[in-house]
Amino acid sequence: MPIDPHASHRWIGQGVRTMIALFYKVTALYPSNRWRCSPGGAWDFFGRAPDEIAEDLLVWSKDPRMEDESGMCRQIASLTGSPDQWNAYSSTIIERLQGFQPGSAGRAMTEANSFDPADMKHERTALFIIGSARSDTSRTFVGAMTAAIIERFADAPGPLRALVVGEEWGQLYVSNFHEILTLYRQGGINFLGVFQNASAQIESRYGKEVLRIWKKAVAHTLYRGLPDTETLRDIEHRSGRTSVMVRGFNVNQNQVNGSGDSLSEQSCPLLQVEDIRLATGGESALLDSRDHGFFTVAVPEFWERPEMDGLLRDVRLKPDKYDWLGSTQRILSPPTTYLDTDVETILSHLRASE
Repeated sequence: MPIDPHASHRWIGQGVRTMIALFYKVTALYPSNRWRCSPGGAWDFFGRAPDEIAEDLLVWSKDPRMEDESGMCRQIASLTGSPDQWNAYSSTIIERLQGFQPGSAGRAMTEANSFDPADMKHERTALFIIGSARSDTSRTFVGAMTAAIIERFADAPGPLRALVVGEEWGQLYVSNFHEILTLYRQGGINFLGVFQNASAQIESRYGKEVLRIWKKAVAHTLYRGLPDTETLRDIEHRSGRTSVMVRGFNVNQNQVNGSGDSLSEQSCPLLQVEDIRLATGGESALLDSRDHGFFTVAVPEFWERPEMDGLLRDVRLKPDKYDWLGSTQRILSPPTTYLDTDVETILSHLRASE
C-alpha cells in the first residue's frame, strides 16, 4: 500500500497499511476457511459495509487467543464510525485490491503458493515477476509481490546473494525500497533499476529523503538519452571536481617543510552539455561510475549484436515452408567419436597380441 509523499495525505496510506497488516497478521496466526491470508482475502474482508467490518473486528478483539491484537482491532473498528475518514480509507483499499476480486487472474495466482523465497539463499534461482505497465492494478501487484519476496529473501540465512533487476522500476511502488538501498544490502540484495527519469520518479513516489539516499547508494548509472536539467548540472559539476595541493611558503627556517601546504577542492567542468548529448545519443551511453568517473560505452540494438547474427529474420519476409528441403546443410551433424588416448593404446596392444 503506497503512502502519499504529501504530508496532508500521508495519513490515508498509513491507516490502510495498518489495517491490511493487522488482517494479514491475524489470518496468518489463526487460519480460517472464511478469511484467507492473501490479497483476495483482504478484498473479501474490507470490501464490505463498515458495520460488518466493525462487527468482525470486535469479535476478534474478544477472542482470548488474540489478546495482543485486541486493542488494535477495537481501534480500527472505531474508525468505521467516521464516514468521511472511512471513505478515504475505503477508496484506497478498493483502488489497490480490486484486481484480487473473485475470478481475477491476480486472485488465482495468490490464493495458493508452494514457493518460498528463502530457498533462493541456498539454490540458484531465476525468478520473473511480469505485469502490464499500462495497468495500475498490475503495477500494484508487481510492486507488492516484489517487496514481499525481497523482504523474505533478505531475512533468510544463506550464502547466496540476489541481483534484483527492475525494468521500468519508476512505475512501481515497492514499499521497502528504502531498505533495499540500505539494510537489505547486508542481507544479500544487489539492485539494478531501469528508469525513465530516476530522480523525478523516485522523488514523486518515495520523497526527497529516499532520493538523497539513492544518490549516495548508487554505484553505477547509465544514461541513454539526454538527462534532465538538474542531472546535467550535477554531471558537469562532478566531472571536473578534483582535489588540488597548493604549495605553501615557509616564513622562517624554524617551520617544518610542508607545514604551509593546503589541500583544496576545485571544480572545472570537463563535460559540457554538448559532450553529454554526444555521449548519450545514437548507439552509445554515458556511464557514471561513482568511484571511477565517466565513460562512454557502446550499446547497440540487440539485433545488431554479433551473437545474434543468423538467428533473426525480417518479419516482412515470410519464408516458404519448403525452403528447408533444398538446404544443403545437414540438420544434424554426424556424431564425432573422441577416443581417450590410453584406451586407444590398450586397444592397439590387444589387436597386436591376437
